[in-house]
Amino acid sequence: MKILVTGGAGFIGSHTVDRLILEGMQVVVVDNMTTGRSENIHPKSQFYHADIAGPEMRGIMEKELPDVCIHLAEAPIPSQGKPLGAMNPDMRGLIYLLDLCREFNVKKLVYGSSAEVYGSKEPEPVDETYPCAPKSALGFSKLAPEEYIKAFANLFGLDYTILRYSSIYGSRSDRDDFILSRIINSVMDGSRPPIYGKHTRYWDFLHVSDAAEANLLAISRGSGQTYNIGSGRIVGIEELLLILQDLFNVFVRPVYKAGRAEDKQQMRLNIDKVRREWNWQPRISLEEGLVMTMGEHVHRLFMEKLREAPYTKSLRPVQRKKWARRTSSL
Repeated sequence: MKILVTGGAGFIGSHTVDRLILEGMQVVVVDNMTTGRSENIHPKSQFYHADIAGPEMRGIMEKELPDVCIHLAEAPIPSQGKPLGAMNPDMRGLIYLLDLCREFNVKKLVYGSSAEVYGSKEPEPVDETYPCAPKSALGFSKLAPEEYIKAFANLFGLDYTILRYSSIYGSRSDRDDFILSRIINSVMDGSRPPIYGKHTRYWDFLHVSDAAEANLLAISRGSGQTYNIGSGRIVGIEELLLILQDLFNVFVRPVYKAGRAEDKQQMRLNIDKVRREWNWQPRISLEEGLVMTMGEHVHRLFMEKLREAPYTKSLRPVQRKKWARRTSSL
């Protein structure tokens, strides 16, 4: 089976590509490298540096003829004050991609959405029937494509599965604004992470490998359905800091700033549907995932410093005469 992964050089996309190739599938990656990284590209994938909204996309589809498309490409997230700025780039590429899927007989589209579409402040677990009322740029940018995919499926019969991810974290993350990234960076450099509001927001963290596994399963499951993909556990900032302190024996003291409207949120995803129908559930605990993420973060920083450092030869060259006398005396 041949799978096309848009955004396959990015965070969730590259992990998904790794998982697909491990499963023995042929994988085609399309990424415009706005947020993707060359080091994330799997050597066994067929990579195209292209924009899904660009004219070259038709030639790629015609040449590769994928069976399934996993759509994970997205525009960089705009500031929270400009939610409408997130919509146009993603929608333009999605519409073109859907037309190409119909033209070249792609059997199914898997779309990576977000739990931000709910915009909920509910402390109780939110299931897939909960009404969507996004309050963030990310939520707006994900809900519109969801509705367009459903309408397209009704009109033209393209099969689909929509996955609403919780807060995904792990290696290769390119979101420096993400709360976990801010805290990890602070642990590394000794600074204090800014936190907007106190006791206001709680996160449902899911390790990226678990999200990649869900993407793999969606290829053959969940026809015409939407699923929450999360951990089912919410963690507040105070608890997260305590976990990090216990794991790494460090003290992280945040700088509390005035709360913002979009930060007053606590939402736990109900994942009973995907557990029941797919037998999927998270395998990586938050504690285990944090250790894995911190290790990768340290390694990446070390390699970046190593590449930036000028080459210096720390050892003095061996003098030939002295070396000759030593060998002759043995």
